[in-house]
Amino acid sequence: MTERGSDEPEEGQEESGRIAALGLALASGLRDWEKARLVERAGGPRGVLNLFAESERRSALTTARDELEKCKRHGFSVVIRGDSNYPELLEQTYDPPGALFAWGTLKTTDGLAIAIVGARRASPYGAQVAELLSRQLATRGVTIVSGLARGIDAVAHRAALEAGGRTVAVLGSGLLALYPREHEKLAARIAENGAVLSEHALEAAPLPGNFPRRNRILSGLTLGTLVVEAARGSGSLITARHAIEQNREVYAVPGPVGQTASEGCHDLIQQGAKLVTCADDVIAELPPSARARLMSKPAGVPEGKALTDHERRVLERLPRLGACDPDQLAAEGLPVRCVLAALMALELKGLIRAFPGGSYARTSD
Repeated sequence: MTERGSDEPEEGQEESGRIAALGLALASGLRDWEKARLVERAGGPRGVLNLFAESERRSALTTARDELEKCKRHGFSVVIRGDSNYPELLEQTYDPPGALFAWGTLKTTDGLAIAIVGARRASPYGAQVAELLSRQLATRGVTIVSGLARGIDAVAHRAALEAGGRTVAVLGSGLLALYPREHEKLAARIAENGAVLSEHALEAAPLPGNFPRRNRILSGLTLGTLVVEAARGSGSLITARHAIEQNREVYAVPGPVGQTASEGCHDLIQQGAKLVTCADDVIAELPPSARARLMSKPAGVPEGKALTDHERRVLERLPRLGACDPDQLAAEGLPVRCVLAALMALELKGLIRAFPGGSYARTSD
């Protein structure tokens, strides 16, 4: 057994193992899958670190101790690969990170998750669709995973929170270097109702190369990736490619023909991605066990999202099967303006869906 250097502090066996695992996870020069293979051959992270030059080994261990101390000060946690709360879906991928820094809490129910990604410069159409789909899925119990970026990502996170659901953000920077800065309050809300995750050291800057690598975690945490709006060459398409490589579902929302922001989604659909217009389109493609859990869960009113009197009356008048239009609802004694306002609110809450031609129906129970 390799003896501890005289300048290394004494630690319990478990703590020493976690420090070694974190030190290896943060060490540069090797991909995560390469580190995992070395761990298997060397009998553990410390065995791998013992293969490093002495100065590199000591530096890795010192960095890990410093990061753990910062986590204690800021209320963060570290999830090491092999921990009971390490995301199971991510563990099944080819190149999972050796450790994740977490602000908030991961739950086993987060395995029932969908990534929603799209353009940073979202159009009004893209933002509206992302909000609707995120609300619908969160209402059904799906954890919404995205990247905290401007545009579609932020819309998806906020809609999930407003629906009373859970959401997880994956960063391309450290937790103490949140990017973009204007989303710090959003990140705090996410941490209260899910988790903000990063594979990077706490103060790591948001370098451009971090984000394509980050996208494998976005897709790896989920059962499928839904691209709402993306031009050709968009980073969202990198996430979709990772999802394909990880044998996960890929979904895309069609957009206006001729719009640059629609081209990436249309390409995905032509290549076999599932065309999505509502939450049920997503759920229908999930594994049978996940589909059964979600389809059996009523698309009820999200916690803390009580209906107004007009919304309740409109919802009660919509048939369980089939659809009807606003004029039919107004004919039953409700003013047209109240019907239209209630329909918009109910659609945003994920309780009804709109069809071409202006008719509406309840979402599936």
